Amino acid sequence: MPKAVVVIVIVAVIGVGGYFVLKSTAKPLNYSQQIVFRSQVSYLPNNPLAAGKAQGDYVEVILPGILYDQPKEFTFVAKSEAKTNTPENAAIAFSSANKEDDKDWILETWTSEDQASISELLDDQEMRDTNRDFFNSLTSTSILGQVSYNDFAIVLARYTNADSTYTLPETFKLVDGEWMATNSLSEDPTWAVVFGAMIDDDVRVAE
Repeated sequence: MPKAVVVIVIVAVIGVGGYFVLKSTAKPLNYSQQIVFRSQVSYLPNNPLAAGKAQGDYVEVILPGILYDQPKEFTFVAKSEAKTNTPENAAIAFSSANKEDDKDWILETWTSEDQASISELLDDQEMRDTNRDFFNSLTSTSILGQVSYNDFAIVLARYTNADSTYTLPETFKLVDGEWMATNSLSEDPTWAVVFGAMIDDDVRVAE
C-alpha cells in the first residue's frame, strides 16, 4: 500500500462469511453512525485482514463516524484564516497549505514526528512541483465524512480536476488541542482497507 506523501493521497473483513467491527478508544470525537468500508482483496497485498481470501473476495471494516448525505464543499483558506480545532478544519488547512506551496505552513500541518520525512519530500523539487500542480488543478474540493480509529480521525476527502476524481482518507491526530496530519497509519491493515474502499467509492452507513 503506497504511503501518502505530501498529499495524504494519495486512501469489513467480508469474504463469504463475516466482518470486523473496530471500536475506537479515542475520546475527542462523538459519532452516531457506523461506517462500512469495503475493499477488494486485490488492493490488500500482505494484509492480515485479507488472509485466506481469494482475489475476488472483499474485506470490510466498520468504524464509528459520519457520512454526509451530500458532500460538504469547501474552499481553500489563507494561512491567517486556517484552523486546526476540528479534523475537517485541519483537512482544509492541510489542503490550503499544499495549494500555496508554502513549505513552512505545510510542515506546520503535520505532527512533529512526521515533519522530518515530509521536509525531505518537499526538498525533492520534482515531487514538490507535482504536488503543487495537483492542488492548483482542482476544480472541486469536498468532504464526504469522517471516522474515528484508535487515537486518529480519518477525514474522507474528495478532490476533482479535469482528469479524474480522487477520494482519499486523510489521517489526523489530536496534539495539544490541534488536529495534525500524520502518516502513522500508512502501514496499518485497517487503514489500508479504508484506502482500498475509497478507491472504488465503496463506503456506506451500516444498516
